[in-house]
Amino acid sequence: MRKNSFIKLFALFFLFPGIAFGASLSVSPSNFVVEAGNRISVKVVVSSDSSINAVSGNLLVPPGFFEIESISKASSVLNFWVTEPSFTKSSGTARFEGVALNGFTGSSGGIVTLNLKALKTGTGSISFQTGQVLANDGQGTDVTKGLTGATFTIKEASVKPVVPEKKPEPVPVLAPEPEPAKISLKAPEIVYGNKYGEPAIVGVSEYPKSQVLLTFVAQDGSKIFITGNADEDGGFTTLVPRIIKHGSYSVTATMIADDGDKSLVSNQITIIFGNFFSDMSLWIWLFLLIIILLISYLIFRFVSRFYKNKNITPLVKKEVHQAEDVLHESFNILRKDVSPKNLGKESTLGEKQAQIDTIKEHLDYAEKAITKEIKDIDSL
Repeated sequence: MRKNSFIKLFALFFLFPGIAFGASLSVSPSNFVVEAGNRISVKVVVSSDSSINAVSGNLLVPPGFFEIESISKASSVLNFWVTEPSFTKSSGTARFEGVALNGFTGSSGGIVTLNLKALKTGTGSISFQTGQVLANDGQGTDVTKGLTGATFTIKEASVKPVVPEKKPEPVPVLAPEPEPAKISLKAPEIVYGNKYGEPAIVGVSEYPKSQVLLTFVAQDGSKIFITGNADEDGGFTTLVPRIIKHGSYSVTATMIADDGDKSLVSNQITIIFGNFFSDMSLWIWLFLLIIILLISYLIFRFVSRFYKNKNITPLVKKEVHQAEDVLHESFNILRKDVSPKNLGKESTLGEKQAQIDTIKEHLDYAEKAITKEIKDIDSL
């Protein structure tokens, strides 16, 4: 049984290395009390134990209890906004999508601040409809570990004595001086190429040493952001992130100057990348390898016993038929686990963890069933 324990340890060691790190989005404060008619500010914050570079999400503030009066990106850890933070009063939905060009690591990094007005008494929660955090690893890895909203209580407004309002002296209002128009940088040009034999996005621009932000948009609307730098001639070559699943992607580039000014968006190119097998992560391949090793061992033991004693052929045939049934059942389970339908569900660390747990259970089942057949053949 040592070999079986070794296989389990081998599987666990390689199946779980990529899930230790992660990032979470939350609402601060996580629990608060406010009087009806009063105002309060809540902040969306990100916490990560590894460098991240992109955050996006939709936050739902119950419109029956609160009115969203404004949304602010002041003091945000994000310094480039793919789309400006916005909200819809009628639905109570706030949206944000931005990039930390130099990455961010830490706890409670502010993303956006919502200024709310309490409308009526009651209790409820502010929750994330969607949320995603991408790693600053050049691959756009989804490291979203959790989305935590906030609970609130709105109580009756306390009665305050009426104080005659003193009208302030009128102050002349001076029209603000118009700010000089900020001229956008010229758009870069990109094509699909390669680097070191790997697929890459190749671009040219007029801005040496400036930063470049590549945006990959899948057919379902999900996005991956990759940052890089232009060389001394304004050119750049960025590898296509290996984490993207097979399918069609539209790709654009934006140049970002040192002063934060950004260029117009480049021409859009469409790439078709990967295949079914490119979607299979390392732990899936290791699972397949372990199953193949177990099956190979079973076949080896059967052949060895068969040639040592041909007089037990009828009994061997019976055990072989039982072993075949076990193998067929194991493979049917395996096919279901690695089917495109199930693999397509793996989008967050939580979903990946659930899938790993399921496959581990099936691995345990297959190991026990095949081990039993090996013991039966050994006993002949």
